[in-house]
Amino acid sequence: MQWVVLVKHWPALEARRDLLEPVPGPIGGLFFRTRLLHNWFLPAGPGLVQASNDRIVVTGSAGGSLVLNTLLETLRCKPGCTVRKVEVAGTRVGFIGVDGAPTDFEVYNP
Repeated sequence: MQWVVLVKHWPALEARRDLLEPVPGPIGGLFFRTRLLHNWFLPAGPGLVQASNDRIVVTGSAGGSLVLNTLLETLRCKPGCTVRKVEVAGTRVGFIGVDGAPTDFEVYNP
């Protein structure tokens, strides 16, 4: 996540200047850029990720066993790889574990 847009004031969130940088935006919203570096891979690693509805295409990754942001239970992987849930402390949402990944692969929602 690289941006946060609030349509009403949320003081506890707005106060987190360690995480959010206020930026100008249209009237009617509060706009912030996140200060956290985003990487699809946990831990950070090489690769290009192209995400769209129901599809994540990865090229140039390290391959093998990888962990990506955020799991949907129905996801599948091709070619020749499998998807599993990875628990991450501090979040209720599971992350995407990919096992047996070639350097280029696709995670998709059938």
